[in-house]
Amino acid sequence: MSDYASVSSYLEDNYGLTDSILSLDTTNAKYGFTLREAIAQIDKLKLANNAAGYSKAANILAKTNWFKNYGVEITNRLSQEKTSPGNFKRFVDKNALTIKSQANALGFDLDPAEITAIARDAYIYGDAYSPETVVQKIVSAGKITGGQAVDAMDALKTHGANMGVTHNDKWYEAAARDIAENNSTVNDWKTKINDIAKSKYSWAADQIDAGQNVKQIASPYITSMSNILELPPDTINLTDPTINKALTSLDKENKQTLQPLWEFETSLRKDPRWAKTKNARDTLDAGARKILSDFGLVS
Repeated sequence: MSDYASVSSYLEDNYGLTDSILSLDTTNAKYGFTLREAIAQIDKLKLANNAAGYSKAANILAKTNWFKNYGVEITNRLSQEKTSPGNFKRFVDKNALTIKSQANALGFDLDPAEITAIARDAYIYGDAYSPETVVQKIVSAGKITGGQAVDAMDALKTHGANMGVTHNDKWYEAAARDIAENNSTVNDWKTKINDIAKSKYSWAADQIDAGQNVKQIASPYITSMSNILELPPDTINLTDPTINKALTSLDKENKQTLQPLWEFETSLRKDPRWAKTKNARDTLDAGARKILSDFGLVS
């Protein structure tokens, strides 16, 4: 009677073979026998749940390139876990300290149980468990709390704000995780933001490619708005409707363009907020004084 679940459990207990380990095998199927092929073959044979079935499964596993390279080390350490648990634990605990330190530097917080699980696998699978795999496990299991991950998120949020591009926190978190796994860099994600900005402000594409950000280009408009409407400059950003309108103006041919600064300043003096400013009162007072002066009523 076949019981693949029991055969699979036997392979896990005695050889450390689990579904999650299959990704560690980078063997090219064209040039060698892979773990996935071995599992498929074992499953297809529907081996019996007995010593003969276990032996047949082990013989198939032993033919894989991965097991030829790492099998002795793995089986020895699995045996140590059973026969010398104290020594085994010391090695795992040593790994755990390193992994915890690494997680903190990357900016990820893991539960002690998660750290121990990664440390155990890193010890059992030895050379087959690359540093990159450890990082992937940390990033996958951890919660972003600081370190390099938060630094990356902050850098991208700042760049996005300077480019007039906003994303939700999940986008920035996904970027930080990808960067932590060394799949990409902060600059790769900044380029993605730049591409969105060039689409949003098509007239500024060449300037963005030359290294300028949209906030730098819009600086005269922010300064004018701050001065004319008497607003603190740090309260004005690219998402402000007034600034955004100036940055997405249309010309006579209905093509996007940057609104001329003089036209922008004229529109600001038509803004209801301008009437409440000292600037407006002084301008109106000066106009009234000129009228009275023209009539010779004031000197």
